[in-house]
Amino acid sequence: MLVILPGSRLKPLVAEPKGMARTRFTPETNALIFAGAAHGTMHLFGAFYFTIILALERVWEMSFSELIALWTPAALFIGIAALPMGWIADRWTRCGMIAVSFIGMGAASAVASLMNGPGTLILALSVVGIFAAIYHPVGIPWVMRLAHHNPGKALAINGLFGGAGVAIAALSAGTLIEFASWRAAFLVPGLISLALGAFMFTMLARGRIAEPGHSGAAADPKENRGGMLRGALLILATGFVGGLVYQSTQAVAPKLFEARLDDLLNGSAVGIGAVVFGIYLLAGLGQLVGGWAADRWSWKRAYLVAWCIHMPMLWFAASAGGPFLIFAIFMITVAGTGAIPAEALLFARYTPEKHHGLIFGFRYVLALGSAPLAIQFIAFVLDRTGDFVWIYWMLGVAGCATLVGILLLPSVKGRSVSAVDVASLVAE
Repeated sequence: MLVILPGSRLKPLVAEPKGMARTRFTPETNALIFAGAAHGTMHLFGAFYFTIILALERVWEMSFSELIALWTPAALFIGIAALPMGWIADRWTRCGMIAVSFIGMGAASAVASLMNGPGTLILALSVVGIFAAIYHPVGIPWVMRLAHHNPGKALAINGLFGGAGVAIAALSAGTLIEFASWRAAFLVPGLISLALGAFMFTMLARGRIAEPGHSGAAADPKENRGGMLRGALLILATGFVGGLVYQSTQAVAPKLFEARLDDLLNGSAVGIGAVVFGIYLLAGLGQLVGGWAADRWSWKRAYLVAWCIHMPMLWFAASAGGPFLIFAIFMITVAGTGAIPAEALLFARYTPEKHHGLIFGFRYVLALGSAPLAIQFIAFVLDRTGDFVWIYWMLGVAGCATLVGILLLPSVKGRSVSAVDVASLVAE
């Protein structure tokens, strides 16, 4: 940046460090870039199959419920493999584990493009799930340690990458299906992920990616043990329901839009992907709104308001069509991401800080473990009803139970962590 003064030469406001080009990134900056790319890539691989199913229905002549059930093992591995992946990262290297996740997801997706039937595809998808499990227990603590001076800003941006990954998954898969084939929808993201992994390993070998050793932590709460335990258990329960709603709505969205937006989209895979892309890209900002609300209101109130929006929108989506359906799904997603900051803050306050690593690891397993249940729930309901109405009505009933759980949460005193600082701790 230059400043011009009368009668003077052009002078830089900030001097350039000797021997360093202005465009050169620091190891910390490189690490944050790769962390964001890994978060987005993980969510892309966690969502792209739900659009690919639309093509496989025609090619393999199988029902949606049969095809979506193939994702069950992958969804299960994304949850249960989180603990061992975090354990390995603690004893090896977080940077190396993130690079491995790129390679593993990419290779498994490329192999999936070669499969000719459900029996082999389910195996490839399972491997995708195993390597996708690496990011949340490894990447989020990595980001917090990298940005110890401003973790809130780094985590908020990193969370937006995750939402963008879900959005890009639908658009990229729909576009590749429309202009190439369902195999390309697996192969192209796989090759890109492999390239990112190879590039990251190269950067690691050159010492261009940082891996700091520690970060600051929140103070322990003052509440009594009984209240803390009750609060922690209620947050785990409400968080599980939130994960179930998020995973269910994400999985069923492409098929729902194909069925109910035929007049607008004419069954176009690109059109369906574009709608899902827009919803999840914009709805990711709900996390920032939720952080703002949690900073200005009580955490319990911010959490309650998010679910007061969530629940009626689920029932509205049960029978909505056209633009009203798009609005309903958008609001469901906004409310889901908006609940994350207050939910994470409350959970951190109800649990002892010295055990947060283990406790939050278990929380990831539980939240992400809702995915296989969501897949089986969708397949079960569609098999017996052939429609989406009961899916959303039943999720709305679960939302009612969540509201009761939030109302039963014990009050907390004081604030020791900024809402934005943990806005992405449990982002799905």
